[in-house]
Amino acid sequence: LLRKTTLSLIAQDALGSSHLQSVGNLKIFGLNLHLGSVVWLANIMISAVLIDQMAGTLNFIKRNYKTINRIAGVFLIFIGLLMITGYFQQFLVMFM
Repeated sequence: LLRKTTLSLIAQDALGSSHLQSVGNLKIFGLNLHLGSVVWLANIMISAVLIDQMAGTLNFIKRNYKTINRIAGVFLIFIGLLMITGYFQQFLVMFM
């Protein structure tokens, strides 16, 4: 929400006067670049901290890979049949 608000204010500032349009575009680009790098760095830090805890989960997935694939395949077939028959919308309404 904060990012959208900031970007919209910068865009309004840039579009309000023609000579500031390129400056506003640079502000938007710089803000996106900064926020993107912060999120990227945060993801790497969180991954580094939780890598040991994820080892158990990854081992579970490795052991049960065939079962997980079969369940996912059945689910995709089920969703496909719902779409073909036209009941997909009714199925989605159950989850809303």
